[in-house]
Amino acid sequence: MPNPVMTIKPGVAWSNFHSTSNVGGRVGKLFIPFNAWDDGSAPPAGQPFAPGLAGLKAIVQQAESASMRVRALGSSWSLNNIAFVKDYLVDTTNLAELLVGFSQGSVDPSYRGEIASLVYAQCGNTISKLNNDLANANPPLALPTSGASNGQTIAGAMSTGTHGSAIAVGTALRRETWAAPRTDPSVQSYRTRLLLRVRSSKRSQG
Repeated sequence: MPNPVMTIKPGVAWSNFHSTSNVGGRVGKLFIPFNAWDDGSAPPAGQPFAPGLAGLKAIVQQAESASMRVRALGSSWSLNNIAFVKDYLVDTTNLAELLVGFSQGSVDPSYRGEIASLVYAQCGNTISKLNNDLANANPPLALPTSGASNGQTIAGAMSTGTHGSAIAVGTALRRETWAAPRTDPSVQSYRTRLLLRVRSSKRSQG
């Protein structure tokens, strides 16, 4: 079986996007995984995210074996040290696959929602890309809210609790988010599971 493509940078100095004072420092290893296999073969049909997922699993296994802490980086916008750890950091920005619509066999038989509106969004997607891709979906979809800017990644927005100004809506993303119709800011049905998914409902027209 091929190995996932990954760049590993040992002993690098990391700082956030804004080069904020006292944020960041030298990290044991910076991992940069990609959605590609080292032998150039194609990912499994319908699973373009498979190499990146294999890379993330390998990083976690290595961290566990070495008793190292590991954290995921997004766009590095946070103004504090929440994303930094001296052991292992993972740059997720190349993991940006997005699949709209699930097959019936991909969901729990008890699920009664619209599987055509289920979205698998990999953790390196920015909120801007996610919003644009959802808007271009058929039917058009939307997130319930976002931050003041849309450059955060899914990993970063989840890790730092990125939120908008709508007080009843909650954060932009959680581990699993139900995205409400665009004209209904009151819907706030959130659940937590392990997969990084975004459940989106139809975007209201008009």
